[in-house]
Amino acid sequence: SSPYAGTYAFRLKVEGDGSIENPRFMTEKGTISFPCRIQEGQYLLYGFDGKAVVTDKNFNTLAQVTPEGSSEFLTGETHVAFSCEKEADTDPEVIVRFIARGTPETIREK
Repeated sequence: SSPYAGTYAFRLKVEGDGSIENPRFMTEKGTISFPCRIQEGQYLLYGFDGKAVVTDKNFNTLAQVTPEGSSEFLTGETHVAFSCEKEADTDPEVIVRFIARGTPETIREK
């Protein structure tokens, strides 16, 4: 749940056996997909600037990824659906951490 509507960033990590391809995120405000392959121990990082990269476990860039489409969070609760392809005999675990942003809080000195 977010008090602000708008774009989001995320960090996706693949753990376990195998890899995934072409991850997609769908919200009520659209679908965004990432034409790439992420292997075990690698990350897909997507920033607020709209840029995406695949990195190794030490965050060294392995590939630049051009996202297709767009997706946003709504104010309040947003349902996010995820899909991807995987190799037939593997069962990778995908961990996603979303990052939302909005109007910053004003801090005043007393």
